[in-house]
Amino acid sequence: MRLTAKLTLIRPLVVFLLLVTSLFTLIPAPLAPATAQAAPATVDAKIEIVWPHDNAPVTRATQANIEAYLFQSGTMTPVGQDFNNAVQLWAAVNSNPASPVATGQKTTVTRDGVTFPIWVFNDVDVSAANDPATKIFFSVRVAGVASNSNIWSHGADARTIFPQQDQASTTGNTSQIDAKLEIAWPHDQSGKPGDATAPLLNLTAMLFEHGTLKPVPSNFDSKLTLLASTNNGVQKAVGDGVKRVVTNASGQSYPVWDFNDVDVSQASDPLVKYYFSLAIDGASIYSNVWSHGADARTYFPTRDNLGTGTGVPVSGPPSSTTGLRYGMQAHMIEQDQTRIVNLVRGAGFSWVKQQVRWSTTEGSRGKISWGQLDPIVNAAAAQGVGVLFSVVTSPSWARGDGKTNAPPDNYADFANFVGQLAARYKGRLPGIAYEVWNEQNLTHEWGGKQINAGSYVELLKTAYNSIKQADPSALVITGALTPTGLNDPNVAIDDVVYLEQMYQYQNGVVKNYADGIGSHMAGYNNAPEDWVGSSSVNTVGFKNHGSFFFKRIDQLQEVMARYGDTRQMWITEYEWASSTPPVPAGYEWTTALTEQQVADFFVRSIQMIKADRSWVGAIFIWNLNFRVVNPDYHRNEQALFGILNPDWSPRLIYTALKGMPK
Repeated sequence: MRLTAKLTLIRPLVVFLLLVTSLFTLIPAPLAPATAQAAPATVDAKIEIVWPHDNAPVTRATQANIEAYLFQSGTMTPVGQDFNNAVQLWAAVNSNPASPVATGQKTTVTRDGVTFPIWVFNDVDVSAANDPATKIFFSVRVAGVASNSNIWSHGADARTIFPQQDQASTTGNTSQIDAKLEIAWPHDQSGKPGDATAPLLNLTAMLFEHGTLKPVPSNFDSKLTLLASTNNGVQKAVGDGVKRVVTNASGQSYPVWDFNDVDVSQASDPLVKYYFSLAIDGASIYSNVWSHGADARTYFPTRDNLGTGTGVPVSGPPSSTTGLRYGMQAHMIEQDQTRIVNLVRGAGFSWVKQQVRWSTTEGSRGKISWGQLDPIVNAAAAQGVGVLFSVVTSPSWARGDGKTNAPPDNYADFANFVGQLAARYKGRLPGIAYEVWNEQNLTHEWGGKQINAGSYVELLKTAYNSIKQADPSALVITGALTPTGLNDPNVAIDDVVYLEQMYQYQNGVVKNYADGIGSHMAGYNNAPEDWVGSSSVNTVGFKNHGSFFFKRIDQLQEVMARYGDTRQMWITEYEWASSTPPVPAGYEWTTALTEQQVADFFVRSIQMIKADRSWVGAIFIWNLNFRVVNPDYHRNEQALFGILNPDWSPRLIYTALKGMPK
């Protein structure tokens, strides 16, 4: 469902986001991790699991247990069992330099047939973060090899706080060095000062004798490098500092290092947090850490899925689907499921779509109401009908603000839910598919936040892995985009534009994390053969943009082809409508067509797909029985599109679809 009134109507949907704001929930271990290797020259050290004792919140937790994994650099391949180098946990409080706080205890775990080591740090003191003015930055260092660590920040109020410049004292020695980021100045491309959402950043660093505020001498010429990471990624060099000598009010001269025009463009995304630190070639230093982001609260780490490298799903590549599936969307919960399935099958259709509201299906954490879904699966299985579950809305317990029309704070919660669905219904149907969210190019389906395609791809990646680990034969479909010509990230993003943004994120990684691309088709009051500037029906309005036409799907497919995507498109809502006044505001166009016209449009458009659009993998008629559920279509916009009458008798539209050659 979409239409001009779409922006004022809220439809259910689920999206799970990268962020974790309270308790860390383990996701299932990955399938087929790469064979562990020993003794690499460089390792990526990653804090993977953090557990505050007694699941206490930041303001009350005094100790936490932390686990770290070591990977071959640039991969998700763990080091070998015989890797015995010492692994240390380092911590930095606020703007102070980091120092070691614990040495890891090596232990060996086995997951999916691969045995590899991890390092555990138990009873780590985190009590300083009980003070809202304090945040702690944790990282990992490995003795004897070069190591790149991620950074985990812990604090009750860990928003971006700009550093305060230290006052230098007398010149110090350089045997041990504290490196400190002292000044941060965000700005735009023209040099205009900005805030945490600015795309560029200038940083200035100082070096001190360890444990003091005595700056290194002006002739200190070692190269100072800025390291950066985002979210759970490991630190990487992003630039070398330009040294200059300054003189303070006391006449003391000392060096500082500038890093200008550092790219922080992702900081405007509330899902992205940057971490910066410093390194000196050939020296072991104590660096502070500075975090930067538009919404940089404490988020617990997300455990990595082992594998062969980033951008590759741990559960195998997407399936290659062919052929056209005929489906209908129905409301089956607490309805006559057998009757619904018989009507679907009786029309010659072989798939049914049911929306699953996570918010009500798991209203309490861990308590899934299988009684809502089991009868649907049982009825479909009895008639050999496949099921598409479109999973939407977050439970109030999954978000700090209690919203349900938004992704959860911890996307692992969503992954756990869809994984349990996939595990329960594995092998019980002739076909099963899961649509991950719905119409995420509308802000009211994204919790009122700014729309961001990259954020959606991240939630898709985690859902895909969880589903495929539970049921490799299940199909995963991207959340369908609603046709819209608006481009305002605070309201809606054009579906063609949004799809292109999905492909542009991380060099098209989305191609690895779904079996089909979801879309919606709304023909409004236009014939399927029509297009902008060419109308064959005598109707008014909805003629000036491609989003009002059946052929909008061709524009979406052009984007897919441009990015080399050969997967099929699943049109999970496929609609025209005919009604008589009065109708809900915004849907007056539904009164312009007769039932016969709508029936003809459905049949003709589907024949057009069969003739020359083999890239369409499924169509789901919107909708079968919403006039039964909500008989008064004069007030209920969903009922406008029902193809059955309130008494279950078929409208002309259903009869035409039933008689259509398949």
